[in-house]
Amino acid sequence: MKKKKNKGWYCPACGKFNGEESKFCLYCGAQNAMQNNMRPAPKKQFKGLTVALGIVLIALIGASVFVVQKYRSTNTAAVQTQKKNARADSEKKSKEIKEKDKDTDAKEATTEWNASMSFSKQSSEDDGKTKTANAATTSAASATTAKSEEASQAESAALEGVADSNTGSYSSVTDLNNYKQISIDGKFTFAYPKGFFQKGSIDGDNYSFWAVDEKNNECTMNVKVLGDGNSVQEQYDNITSTLMNVKPNIKPNKSDSGWTYTYFSGYLNQTRGQIETDIIASDGNKTYMLEVQYIETDLGEYVNEQGYMMDCIYRYCNRSGSKHDPRTYQDFIETEKE
Repeated sequence: MKKKKNKGWYCPACGKFNGEESKFCLYCGAQNAMQNNMRPAPKKQFKGLTVALGIVLIALIGASVFVVQKYRSTNTAAVQTQKKNARADSEKKSKEIKEKDKDTDAKEATTEWNASMSFSKQSSEDDGKTKTANAATTSAASATTAKSEEASQAESAALEGVADSNTGSYSSVTDLNNYKQISIDGKFTFAYPKGFFQKGSIDGDNYSFWAVDEKNNECTMNVKVLGDGNSVQEQYDNITSTLMNVKPNIKPNKSDSGWTYTYFSGYLNQTRGQIETDIIASDGNKTYMLEVQYIETDLGEYVNEQGYMMDCIYRYCNRSGSKHDPRTYQDFIETEKE
């Protein structure tokens, strides 16, 4: 027969033995610490619950994300649909407005046409008279213009070497034998380069020449006769007052033959290189003036093709005061560069 084990506990304070059921020491009153320590630990019941809650939480998060994404997709589609519908409505309204405007314009055009036809019918007789008069005026103006153009062409044709087909190239002026001489009254002689000027006109004893050169600059030459034989000094004073850096400044001078003459050149616009050259001569009865205006092809440079043309014009004029015959282009270049 097995002996029953006596269960109890010894007080940690006084060392006395106490029964198992005693919560406090019967001798000193200390608490049964052994009883509390020996109490079985609670079972771990929450591990499975925690896992389950985690799974549920993950499922809830996934569902939330899905719902949000679906909402956004649905909302975006709705917005795009609204925009598409709004655009369609706008296009429809715009089309309706255009159709309405088109109908209105057609009605207004019809109204205006009817009014115009009514007015035209009402005033047809007066209009007929006016149109007849206008037609006569237009015809006369056209005839005058045509006559003027024909006269201009005839005048240019009468001036040898002047033609619209000329290019205004200074390379065409370097041939000494390519200058046309003209005499006025058998007293005043001048020359111009053939193949250079594009336009020309003759008005009695007055001559005009015009060209546009290779740099699109105008060059004009005018020869005119004045009735006042004592106007050389007056013309000289008037012209030189408008020029800058005048040279050579040959003041009015009376020659042994009784002619008074002057020759000078100066800038109308020195910045642009716009030059005017004048020869003025008088026999006491008439005054002859030769004027050339041009823009320097090489600013400040004289020894070139353009300078040679001016040298020829000066030397070919019998009343310029020059005592030298015209020279070749080669002689001009070699002499002037020395």
